[in-house]
Amino acid sequence: MDSDAGMHDSDAGRGDVGGEPDGLRVPTAAQVSDLKERIYVTFTGLAIVLALSVPGQSDDPAEAFAVLAVGILAVTAASLAADIIAHLVVHQRFPGGHELLHQVRTALGALPTSAIPLFMIGLAWCEVISLHSALQAAGWFYIAGLAAIVFLAIHRTDVGLLRKLMALLIVVIIALVVLLIQTLAHLH
Repeated sequence: MDSDAGMHDSDAGRGDVGGEPDGLRVPTAAQVSDLKERIYVTFTGLAIVLALSVPGQSDDPAEAFAVLAVGILAVTAASLAADIIAHLVVHQRFPGGHELLHQVRTALGALPTSAIPLFMIGLAWCEVISLHSALQAAGWFYIAGLAAIVFLAIHRTDVGLLRKLMALLIVVIIALVVLLIQTLAHLH
């Protein structure tokens, strides 16, 4: 949801491996915003799926499908609006064609993170599996998705293996805590 507001003009042309004296890879503003957007949408999807799993929330797969789809589209639209507003505030102008195209591409690029969860709920809608099973599978998929996103993001970094594992572990723990809290809510 973050724009390139924190990027300095000198960063604009920097690629994956900037001319940093210590040889560290410096991700472009586009890579940072793409990664953050995927993480935001994945966490949002996980939260929605877990909220739908609360007994009494919804027993209708069509409603669950609509809630997840609308929620994901809403967070995507909110992210795009935030990027446009941040750009306006920082640069004192609306984003131009290329900038706006990047912002739209970044926002829409995170939508595929919800394809499998929506498919799972779609299977429940078609009465192939139960809604409970679909939501549970979707929740676990989102957790695995977060782990994969973080793993792929840090895989090519120059940080040590321990730091890579810590970053991955932190995201998985956060996702599991969210899942645990939701599970405990079911028990009460």
